[in-house]
Amino acid sequence: PLKGLLVPSGVELTRFIEGNFTAATAQLEALLGAIGTAASSIYYLFIYTFILFLLLAQSKTFAERVRKANAANGVFARQFTRYAQQIQTQYTTQTFSNCISAIAILAVLIVFGVDFAYLWAFLAFFLGYIPMIGLLIACVPAVFLAFIEYGLGTALVVLLLIILLNAAMDNFVTPRFMGDRLNMPTLF
Repeated sequence: PLKGLLVPSGVELTRFIEGNFTAATAQLEALLGAIGTAASSIYYLFIYTFILFLLLAQSKTFAERVRKANAANGVFARQFTRYAQQIQTQYTTQTFSNCISAIAILAVLIVFGVDFAYLWAFLAFFLGYIPMIGLLIACVPAVFLAFIEYGLGTALVVLLLIILLNAAMDNFVTPRFMGDRLNMPTLF
């Protein structure tokens, strides 16, 4: 009796359940996709707004307006300007470090004859802004290409050299540059 109320007559129960489960799954996937898209949009909006704010901080008219608004003691304007300068110094230092890493990766890939070495070095330069794993992610295609072209041994040597380079850059070279440029103590 209850089956007749829930399942239309002439439809098999398992087909009815499978059809409704499939429809519910598709709706849930669409909802999760929409939530993911909205979260991504909010994240990028926040990042772009933050970057715009940093760019505006160096604008003379913006800095002048902040100084006038905070004319009583000017603490906010000084701290904000110092913070913006430190962020800019950090990114210029990271860019220099990424350039060194890209040149070193280019040299390794050229020595081993991996095709498209300039492309992988260019990718390493841009993904180098991601700490610890950026260079590794950038070089995965190069390692696979070395494996396809020259075999497992060459691919493993290229991978090992890139891992050593990544470890050296992220643990020794970049912190030293950052410490020197931002007047922060470094361990080494």
